[in-house]
Amino acid sequence: MKEYLMVQSLERAFKLIEILDAADSETGVGVQALSNEVGLKLPTVHNLLKTLIKLGYVKQNSEGKYILGPKSYSLGISEKNKKSLSDIAYPLARTLNREVNETVVVAFYTNRTWYSLFHLNSNQELNVRSSLPITKNLYISSTGRAILSNLTDNELDSYVRENGFPNNDWDNISDIESLKSELADIRKKGYAVYHKNDVISLGMPVHSDKKPFDAAIGIYLPESRYKGTHQKAVLNGLQKTSEAILTIFEN
Repeated sequence: MKEYLMVQSLERAFKLIEILDAADSETGVGVQALSNEVGLKLPTVHNLLKTLIKLGYVKQNSEGKYILGPKSYSLGISEKNKKSLSDIAYPLARTLNREVNETVVVAFYTNRTWYSLFHLNSNQELNVRSSLPITKNLYISSTGRAILSNLTDNELDSYVRENGFPNNDWDNISDIESLKSELADIRKKGYAVYHKNDVISLGMPVHSDKKPFDAAIGIYLPESRYKGTHQKAVLNGLQKTSEAILTIFEN
């Protein structure tokens, strides 16, 4: 009997995901409509949705309606999204790389994991090379922190449960309040900064509310060059490129 109930709950949960997958990704579906569609009582649907939200497979839009979350897309669409993002971002990132002559990285987030889509190195004599291809530790890079700053509270809680707090990886942050405070500062500034061994990296989120994906673009350079007009060029270039990538990706 217990096994039957578990299978039944899984079937109902996947039915909700299938309905949301077929629905408009911007408009979403209300809980009453979902209840009518699957033929279940509202409290049952509410409980299933709460679990799916906690796991990252469903989320609510600004109007409180339900749409697919990032984990649903990682079941099959994440590879398509990664390729699409890479195709769009590469020429724009190449232009930024040539304009500021610094190393540029574009990263993609799925399944609570950071992936480097590509990196374009500076050709200056003193340059910084990025070689990290994949990691679950989003605390140790500016692009990882930029991505974290746009996760929902449920997504962030799930990430912390799985990976813990940054502690020595980020200003000895060891509780959720201080972590959320740092992420709020990143959202306010619009970018994250990471210092290590005389190297500075800046990460700007490429986050969409229209399509379920999270990414970031970053620049790595010696700290000695991050000043004056070059600092302004780096920040302006990051913002312009991030906005251009997002505009094309959403359309």
